[in-house]
Amino acid sequence: MKYIQYDPAEFDKITVKKMELDGVYNRLQEAHDRIAELETALVDVTARLVAAVSLLERGGKKAAPSNKMFDQMIVDYKNCIERSRAALNGEKR
Repeated sequence: MKYIQYDPAEFDKITVKKMELDGVYNRLQEAHDRIAELETALVDVTARLVAAVSLLERGGKKAAPSNKMFDQMIVDYKNCIERSRAALNGEKR
């Protein structure tokens, strides 16, 4: 029967690697949690932006100093909504 020789230097290398991997795992978990937080915020903002556009389109032209500015606001808001929806669906734009 063959026995494995214990090498303290190798054990220390393994311990260091495990500590490094634990650190990577912790950073990944923190990133995952942050992404979930941001995704929740993006859903919230997108929903409110959709509601604002809906209200503005149904007669809110008085909200802007001119029709041209109002029309540009609607275009900008709709583009933002589309970017948000694409991001939430995991699409690249």
